[in-house]
Amino acid sequence: PPSYNSTPNLNLSIVSSNTVFLPQGRLHQVEYALEAVKQGSAYVGLRNKTHVLLLALKHSTGKLASYQKKLIRIDGHIGIAIAGLTSDARVLS
Repeated sequence: PPSYNSTPNLNLSIVSSNTVFLPQGRLHQVEYALEAVKQGSAYVGLRNKTHVLLLALKHSTGKLASYQKKLIRIDGHIGIAIAGLTSDARVLS
């Protein structure tokens, strides 16, 4: 079984059930979702008849953390903007 510490940590193993409680009485998946939201950025998408423009606010989660690429070009006609944890969206890109 996975072990939990008292503070939310994104390095915890992902639990597939949404009813696994932490020792403090909180739901593990809710804690994980709250941490994922903190990783989000501001995005704007603009479209006209011929073009689409995706804009993302660059920010890092800490002084020592580097910026994670949140806009990904799939091909010449498709791009995606990732909100939240980059690793959660890696499957899509």
